[in-house]
Amino acid sequence: MKSNIFKEFMPVSLATFSQDRMLYSEYQPCKELCRAINCYWVSPSIYNLDERRYSKKKEIIIPDGCLDIIFEINKQKNDYNSFIVGMMSKPLITSPDFSNSQIYAIRFNPAGAYYFINNQLADFTDLMVDFKSVSKKLEQKLAAIFLSEKSIHEKVKLLDSFFLSQFDEWHENAIIINSLASILRAKGNTKIKKLSQDQYVSERHLNRMFKQWIGLAPKEFTRVIRFQNALRNVLLADDVNLPLIAIANGYHDQAHFINEFKAFSGITPTQVVK
Repeated sequence: MKSNIFKEFMPVSLATFSQDRMLYSEYQPCKELCRAINCYWVSPSIYNLDERRYSKKKEIIIPDGCLDIIFEINKQKNDYNSFIVGMMSKPLITSPDFSNSQIYAIRFNPAGAYYFINNQLADFTDLMVDFKSVSKKLEQKLAAIFLSEKSIHEKVKLLDSFFLSQFDEWHENAIIINSLASILRAKGNTKIKKLSQDQYVSERHLNRMFKQWIGLAPKEFTRVIRFQNALRNVLLADDVNLPLIAIANGYHDQAHFINEFKAFSGITPTQVVK
């Protein structure tokens, strides 16, 4: 089996509900799917109206290098909506309402969704697109799983089986996978010229391939990965030293780091640690 370049790829979130096990839970796919799927997630974890909290609290959703397929299910009305949340290049402010619905979702690793959606992923960047308009057949198959009365663990097994059945003719794009491996290994501190040279393609061709397979141009994607690593440093630090974190993550200086941080989160590093 090929090595999983995403083994240590763990996107960080600023959404407070994601830290509450009652409101958010992640489930790992089988090992054969880990190269394409980052996780399955559900929010809130338990559909019980009496236990809902933080309803409609404003949350910051930040770029994480992933694409999500989301099913928002209202069991009281026996209805649902499904949509694709594309790769993000800027923060989104939302107010999730945990009082009326439950969300089931599939989070794809970079380039992972392309194997199943087979659309140019740049078409979804910074957008929330009706899933049925993209692939009605795929949407119906996933809806049947999420709308079933089975337990979340049974649903995970069904999802694994379904996606594995779609992998029969699955072929990775070596240029994309090798480039992603280099970017993740360097934590986003990668020169695009060097990437293209390593893969023996022009920067323009690499740019087109990234927009097709990932949804962002290589330069934008490396910025997101660098931001994610810097954010993790901020969140894990016992004593946050912004100049040190800036230099360690390849930013020119503290001012450059703060500007990039605000571009992807809407707030400053100092606001995060308060």
